[in-house]
Amino acid sequence: MTQVNLAEIKEVAREFLRKEYGIRLKIPIIRNGRLRTSLGRFIESTEGNPLRIEIAEKAMKYASKAVLVDLIKHECVHYALCVEGEPNNDGNPHFEAELKRLGISNNYDTPYKEYVGEVYVFRCKQCGKRAEGTQKAMYKAKGIGYLSRCCRAALKYECTEIYDGERLVTKI
Repeated sequence: MTQVNLAEIKEVAREFLRKEYGIRLKIPIIRNGRLRTSLGRFIESTEGNPLRIEIAEKAMKYASKAVLVDLIKHECVHYALCVEGEPNNDGNPHFEAELKRLGISNNYDTPYKEYVGEVYVFRCKQCGKRAEGTQKAMYKAKGIGYLSRCCRAALKYECTEIYDGERLVTKI
């Protein structure tokens, strides 16, 4: 796994905003260890003022450099359009057109469909079908108290896989 630090991410953001929009980054980019369903997010105030960009801790820990660069550029487009007073919500046609123009992934059709982070792999004790989850509670319980979807049978822990957003990196 290629580790990218926050200073490098900030530099990518500053250069991207200068080159594509002619603006300066005037908000902080911070790590957020509580983000679970997204790898990053742009936060603005209720008045529409930019506040910060947050990058999930798991993205900083596991994501490949290519995934992180795409992620920060996506969040920077939110920021730039907000600064310009234009619509910047995911799904908005103007925002999506801007992502397409710049060759940046959107939230609905990303080229990296793999997970980022740890995936806990189990097998159904009845039919052997693979089951997986990302919840630590599931891993800690090693399948105890969890049932397979296929047979409603007990699960057996097999391994932990680590993904960088583009591919499987390792199995533990």
